[in-house]
Amino acid sequence: MNENGELFADFCLSNDLVIAGTIFPHRRKHKATWVSPDGVTENQVDQVCISRKFRRSLQDVRVKRGAETASDHYLLVGKVQMKLRKFTQTTKNPRTRYQVNLLKDQNVNQAFRSCRTCKRIQKTA
Repeated sequence: MNENGELFADFCLSNDLVIAGTIFPHRRKHKATWVSPDGVTENQVDQVCISRKFRRSLQDVRVKRGAETASDHYLLVGKVQMKLRKFTQTTKNPRTRYQVNLLKDQNVNQAFRSCRTCKRIQKTA
């Protein structure tokens, strides 16, 4: 590992990331991301990093050698399968319901009309 590799590993450690390019079993040609110009030396110099929280979502990482890129590196592809939870909004205080049928009673109706706070409600309605 060179200095850049050490910096990358430190970066992943400090940001709670996992380096996931090397953990999947593949043939060597599907792991090597760089091949020397002589065609003999192969190295895995490109990696995939993913949040530790989502590391179980990463299904596979492999090299696609047939992709046309203007580089001496091969394309590295990761397959991710996300499992999303259904979002349900829970409210501790449900919507207030008013018993308007009580206003039919004359006593309650008179008390409502004479209440100061209720007069503000009547004006806005």
